[in-house]
Order: sequence, then structure tokens, then C-alpha cells
Amino acid sequence: MIINKVIHGFRLIRETKIEEILSVLRQFEHQKSGAHLVHLGNDDDNKVFAITFKTLPEDHMGIPHILEHSIFNGSMKFPVKNPFVEFGKGSLSNSLNASTSKDSTTYYCASTNSLDILNLMDLFLDGVFNPTFYSRPEILKQEGWRYELNNHSDDLIYNGVVYNEMKGAFSSPMIILLKESIKPLFPDNSYFFESGGYPTDIPKLTKEKFLAFHEKYYHPSNCYIYLYGDGNLEEYLKFINEEYLSDFNRSNKIVKIQEQIPFKNPRESRLHYPASHDEKEKDKHHFCLGFTIGKSTDPELVLALTVLEKILMGTPDALLTKELISKKIGTEIFGYVFDNYKQPVFNIIIKNSSSKFIGNIRETILETLSNFVNNGIDNRLIKASINKIEFLLRESNFYGYPKGIFFLELIRKNWFFNENPASHLQFSKLFEKLKDLSQERYFENFIKQHLLNNPHNNLLILEPDADFVQNNSAAVKRELASIKAGLSSEEITSLVSETRAFREFQETPDNPDDLLTIPMLNIGNIDTKAKILPLYEDKIGNVKILSHSLFTNSITYLDLYFDTHSIQEQQISYIPLLAEVLGKLETSKYSSSEISNEINYHTGGITASPDIISEKDNDDKFYPKLRIRSKVFCGKLPKLFELLMEIICCSNLKQSNRLREIIQELRSKYEDDIGFSADRYAALRVKSYFSKFYNFLDQVEGISFFKFLVDIDDNFKEKESEIISNLISISNSILNKNNLLVSITSHEKDDPEFKRSVDDYLRELPFEIQGKEHYKLEALNSNEGIIFPSRVQYVARSYSYTKAGFEYSGSMNVLKRIISFNFLHQRIREQGGAYGVYPIFKRNGTICFVTYRDPHLKKTLNVFDKIAGFIDKFNASQREMTKFIIGAIGEIDRPLRANEKGARAAENYISHLTQGDIQKTRDEILSTTLKDIRNYAAMLNELAKQNYLTVIGNEEKINQNQDLFNSVYQLF
Repeated sequence: MIINKVIHGFRLIRETKIEEILSVLRQFEHQKSGAHLVHLGNDDDNKVFAITFKTLPEDHMGIPHILEHSIFNGSMKFPVKNPFVEFGKGSLSNSLNASTSKDSTTYYCASTNSLDILNLMDLFLDGVFNPTFYSRPEILKQEGWRYELNNHSDDLIYNGVVYNEMKGAFSSPMIILLKESIKPLFPDNSYFFESGGYPTDIPKLTKEKFLAFHEKYYHPSNCYIYLYGDGNLEEYLKFINEEYLSDFNRSNKIVKIQEQIPFKNPRESRLHYPASHDEKEKDKHHFCLGFTIGKSTDPELVLALTVLEKILMGTPDALLTKELISKKIGTEIFGYVFDNYKQPVFNIIIKNSSSKFIGNIRETILETLSNFVNNGIDNRLIKASINKIEFLLRESNFYGYPKGIFFLELIRKNWFFNENPASHLQFSKLFEKLKDLSQERYFENFIKQHLLNNPHNNLLILEPDADFVQNNSAAVKRELASIKAGLSSEEITSLVSETRAFREFQETPDNPDDLLTIPMLNIGNIDTKAKILPLYEDKIGNVKILSHSLFTNSITYLDLYFDTHSIQEQQISYIPLLAEVLGKLETSKYSSSEISNEINYHTGGITASPDIISEKDNDDKFYPKLRIRSKVFCGKLPKLFELLMEIICCSNLKQSNRLREIIQELRSKYEDDIGFSADRYAALRVKSYFSKFYNFLDQVEGISFFKFLVDIDDNFKEKESEIISNLISISNSILNKNNLLVSITSHEKDDPEFKRSVDDYLRELPFEIQGKEHYKLEALNSNEGIIFPSRVQYVARSYSYTKAGFEYSGSMNVLKRIISFNFLHQRIREQGGAYGVYPIFKRNGTICFVTYRDPHLKKTLNVFDKIAGFIDKFNASQREMTKFIIGAIGEIDRPLRANEKGARAAENYISHLTQGDIQKTRDEILSTTLKDIRNYAAMLNELAKQNYLTVIGNEEKINQNQDLFNSVYQLF
């Protein structure tokens, strides 16, 4: 294309070929409206559309966040209550969401279907520019906050999706720490304010402030549109211009983020977090030493910060982590780089420390860093860290998000601040530069300049408060009681009427004509044939080899599946502990630090974890594995096998001090993960009551495993020899050739080298025939209320349809979407105010309904009880049924990366899921009828007799409903 040429109203500013990701970046500006647009063109069929606005909060009321939610609730062209839910019913999209950060709000979607992405573009653009919340005040009440008063005598309460979401978020110490670490570093600009909203401040938001914020920031001159993939660029530009941007004139209001003036002296701040009552006596203080450094528009600086985090804290044996843990200052040390802000932040985080370190923790950290500068950093460690980051960038694997979203994150670091958007994508030369400069004390000088001699830092001290939740709840109750007491009887009557009117608004269905405005695909857009995952079965000696020939960009993905059936039932929880220590202990050849460096230097990573795979249609039959995953550039295969042999055969499992550190760190990570994802733990726990598969899974990655960790950590001295003995025993039993299945994903031309390497490797691997344990795994048969410091609940109810005599059908995928979109979303999220709710249907026989950050408990269970009745009376037009069918196909057709395809094919092989089974599921989805759906009412009614329930959450709420549980206890 020609620079400065105008295409459908867009002037081309820049065109850059980016070899690193085989793409061409084109930067445009819309002449009339001032909108910014970047197109990243390539042959990826998973197309992405995103639109971002600079949204700078001016208080803690969470307006950017509430706006993000509200945009999804109707627009001028699509006037239904939730067009994105309606569209999601029948879309092939594999990503459809939005996110709010400190300085921006992004709406994004991805789909492999060209018409689908165009329809999504239409929905998003109309939503952001023409929302209906100007004329529907109920949207702010639903998504933000509202008073609820059902009867004159009831207590007044707050409710709202974002209000409850942030109550949940600010129950997690790590979310509090990460969010609050930014605020004290930017006291003079918008980064000081909490864009998500504080629960104490959200109820201060008025409709006038809400609408004024949208008018100020949601203008095309302040928007950044992003297009990615193999779509038709000219078609997209024409559509965006003619349908939307041509209606707007350029705004003269420039949204600018002010730079924070550097501090002259370091600062300190203190906060409290919700803790259990016994945590006052434990080492439960958390520290975060945060630095503001340079600008995010400097690609070398940003990359160097990322590499430095890896050098100092990126592994359990990283420099700073190792030193601070050896001094028993904390059980977990990690770093976090916020590099999407105008001025990046580099955080050093210490978890589970003692209050006795408060007075000197900053000095201890800086003194340790000074020692690294004076003594020098091993160049091999630096290059290993650089290699790790480079591997991740080239792989472009961003927590399961589409690649296009990952690249947007890199682009916006510069684009957002009027610099070259291609800079952070052109990383090859930067990596080479850092490798060369590392030999000239580059990182030692970097630490000295940006950390040791940088007064712009803040020490955040996070202290446990066992009364935090109780005091907060009491304060909110007093506040609401005072508000109600100040109301006249007429005002109270009016509030009761408003509550009822709002409920009527939520319960009133959309106008059928309005629903017809939602664009949809048709069955003709669907491939009736299921995709085939490549798998070739071979043998080397007695070991089965599964090969998956796929384009992997010269990366080989190697998975070793070791069967663990020989492990005794009382040893099950040692399997994940063994997985955790592999690669973190000294070996016969390397120290623990050296083995970590060797892994990062030569490979893209070696990790181990339990992988328990259920028989395709029977949750009481399963195949427990210990899976060792690794990835490497093809030329390094021999070195990978050498390292694998060292880890598997020569790890020193008697290294008790290191074992203790790993156990403490793992316990700390589980505490965080339960805080982030308590819904996942509740869902797993409830299924363990009736399923042997989930009972086993709970013991290797659920609540049972967490209890095991707590026990061996608290009693390590007494149990040290027992722990070591069990680890040695199960290691000898599991890690041998007789138990092994190998899965290899690589480009076909690389296979011969793999076969040569694996043959040499297998000769050295021990071989011993093992017995097979037959696990009883008796059901817990206990509905549990599990208390942890939280202001919300995570409710899980589960059933077994196979044990009730029903069989799996592909039409259950359609049923799941109907229950989710047409029932649970309205009653649990919109009406109930929970942040999330979702059903889980598994072909192995289990169904589960789960809520996330839910203010309710019994009310939620009452909704679950009504699912069968809803399905019994469910009615839908053929158009609506087609939507659900297409959406179900889109869900099972989610694009997979090469390594994910290999792993999925291996899992299907182990579970005996054939291509015939996969095609049958697809056929059943495509042929689902309204009658099929209604017939499930009988199954759901039968399942309702099964009473399996787990709730993780607030102590007061669980104790108020003790009659629902057989057991109530505090988790931590």
C-alpha cells in the first residue's frame, strides 16, 4: 500500500513488515473522526477485532469498569437487553470479552468465520458509540449498584454485578496487593484511582457522573481500533467508515495521561487484608517494594525489565528469590512488571513474612541487590532468562488467548502513547543486543540505575486482619440502616416500588422484533465434518509413541505420560508433590540453581503435573498419569533428553531444606489460587462426593491436596523422613519405562531426529514391572460449607446423570448453552448480582452448576432447583434453536495451537474417545430439536433428588445456612 493513501476514509501512516511474527503492520488514522487503527495482517484464520478507549478514572467509584459492563446491555441498532449474550448464543466466536485497566478499556473478539467477525464488529461499534443506557437507567442499577428493599420491614441492601465483583476481588490478599501497589507510586495522576471501583465508593456513583464519563471518553478521536488475521482489510475499513466513523467529527479534546513527577525520597504505605482468626499468630504479612521506571514506549527498557524479573524472581532458584527465602524472610518471592502503563512499574513481592521484618525489609532487599551488583551476575543465568522470554514471545502463547490478543498487548505499549506501534513486535535485534550487552555488566548497571539509585519507590505492607470481613459487613449494615432511618415512610414506599419495578424490568422478555435485529450465522456456515487431530501410533521397544505431525515453527513439544496406578491410595497426594519438586532439586550433575538455568538456557521449559484422564463415558474409570511436559527448538532435542534423564533419574529427593521451601511455596500458591478461583475448587470438591475420578482429582489438585500441604508444612519436622520416604517410593514406582507413553508434536520433517534421540533416552530409563492398585476411593458423602476470608460465595451443586441411568448425547452441549444463556445468566448474574455463573456438562457423566463472586447462597440454590421446570416448559423458534446449535459447535471448535492439538489427541487416545465418537457428538448437536431439549427435563428432575453441594465463602453467610451442610469448617 502507498503511504498517505486514503482508503475508505482512513489515511495510511505506516506499513512495517514484521519478520518475527510473519505479519505486516499497517497504521491508519481516520480523517474525519480522528480514530486510530492498526491492522496486523497475516495468514492466521483466527481473526481478531478490538476497540480500546483511554479511560482515566477521576475517583474510586469504578466508572470505567461499570461502563465496560454496561456497554454489553443494548445499543441503538441492537436494542435488546443483552445483545452480546444473544449473539453469543449463535456465534462461532472463540473469544468475546472486555477488560478495564488503570488507563483504558478494551473490547475484543475473535472468530475464524469472516461473517461472524463482521457481525461482532457491528455489535461492538454500535455498543460503544450508541449505548442504550442513556435511556435505560436500569442498566446502571444492574451492572453498577442499586438499593434493594423488597418490603418495608426488610433491611436495605446494596446489590449490583460490579459491586459484588469488587467485593470478591478485594477479599483476595494478592489482588489487593497487586492493585494497591500501583496507587502510592502515582499520587498525582489517574493511576492513583481504582478503575475497577472500591465497594465503599461504588454506591456514590450517580447517573450524571456515569453518563458524563461516557461522553468524555467514548469518542472516535479517543479510540484505537485493532484488526488482526487473514480478513479482508478493505471490506473492514469500508464497513467501519460508512456504518460508524463517518457520522463523527474530530474532537479537539485530547485525552492525555500526565506523567508522575519522580519522588525525591522513597515512601511507605500500609493496608489490611481479610484473614482468618489464627493468622495473627502466623507469618502472614506480605510486602511489595515497587519502583516506577522510565517509559513503556522504550522497547529495550521494557524487555530488560521483563528479563530482570526472570533473573531475580522468575524461578524458585532465581537470585533474589533464593537469597530471601534462605534468610527465611518469606515463603514465596515473585516479581510483577506492569509495562502497559505510561511509566512501567517493577514489583518485588514477598509473601508470608513476619511483622518483625517491617522495619528493615526495604534495606534487606536493596542490600541483597547491591551484592548482586558488586559480585556480578552469572552470564549463563542472564542468557537463560533471555532465552526463556524469547521462547515465550516466539511461541506467542498468552494464557490461552488468541495470538492476535497477545500481539495487541505488545502493540499498545507504544501506539497508545503516539509512538511506533511496531516497536515491541520487532524483538529479534533487541534480544541479540541484550545478549551482547550482558557481558558488559548491563544488568548489574541496570539494577544500580533503576533500583538501587531510584528513590521513586514505595514499600507496601499488607497486614492480616481477622476482623476485616466482619467489621466491613457491620459498617455496611450500619450505613444502610442509617440511610433507611433517614427516609420518610413515603420514600421507603417509593424504594420498595422501585425495587419491584426494577425486578419487572429484568424479568420482562425482549421484544421478539428486537431480537430479530441480532445478526446470526446459519447452519450452512457450519462444517458438518468434525476436525481430525493428527495421531500416528508407533513403538520404540515396548514404549508406545504417539506422533502428531503439525506445523510448530521448529518447536518440538514432548509429553511423557507416566502411569501412576501402582501408587497406594494413601500416597495419592504425593504424586503432585513429586511433580512439583522435579526440576527444582539438585541432581547428581547440577545444583538446584544450575538445573533451573540449564532448563531455561536450552529449552522452552520442563514442567510436571498430575494428569488424571477419565474414561470417555465413565467417571468411575480413569487413567492417572504424571505428565512431564517440555518444549524445545528441534536442534536441541538431545540436550532436552539429557536434562530429562537428569531430572527423572538423578534428582536428590533427600534434600530436605529445599523440600521444605518448595512445600511452603506451593502452599502459598494454593492459598492465592483458591482466593482467585474458589469456584473451581468448589466444583471439584462437590463432584468428589460421588465420583471416584473426581475424588482422585481432588486429592491431587483440590481441597484435599491443599489440606495435605497444610499438614506436611505445619508438621514438617515430625514428618520429614516419612515425606522423603514416600517421595522416593513413588518416584521409583512411577518413573520407569514400563509405565510410559510418549506424545510428540512437531513438524513431520523433524520426526527422524526425535526417534534417534528418544531411542537413546529409553535405553537409559529404568524398567520395572509394577502392580496395579485398585482404589476404593470411598465417597465423602458430605455437603460442606468451607469458610475462608471472603465477602462473597462460590456455590457449586453437582449431579451424576450416568448413575441415574442416563447416557451422554451431543445435544447436551446445546442444553448447556440454553440453561446458561436463557436461565442462569438472567437469574443469577443480572437479577442476583453474582459476577459469574456457569454450567459444566461432561461426557463422563457429571453435571455441575457453579457461581462466582456470588452475594447469595440459598437464593442461588433455589434458582438451581428451578432448572428442570424451566427446561420442561422451554420454548424456542427454529431461529433460536439454530443459534444455540451454532454456538455449541463454536464452543467445541475453538481453535487450538499445535501443542494443544497434540495434547488433545493424546488425551482422546488415553480415554478411548474415537473419531467416530467425536463425529457422533457433532451430528447430535447439529440435529438437536426442541423436543430433545424438553426431554431433558425428566433427567434434570431425577438429578434434583441427588443433593450434592459445596459452598466456599463468607463465614457469616455459611453459618446462617448451616442446615444445608453436613460439615462446616474453616479452610485457612
